[in-house]
Amino acid sequence: ESELKCEVIVGNESDPWIDDPANRSSKAKPFRPAIYVE
Repeated sequence: ESELKCEVIVGNESDPWIDDPANRSSKAKPFRPAIYVE
């Protein structure tokens, strides 16, 4: 956060507040996270 000066949010796939417009969560695997950058 300090290097890029932006907010970083880490969430679980079952969190209801997670917004996933690119449907990345369906492509996530163990040790291969689904990352979405706005």
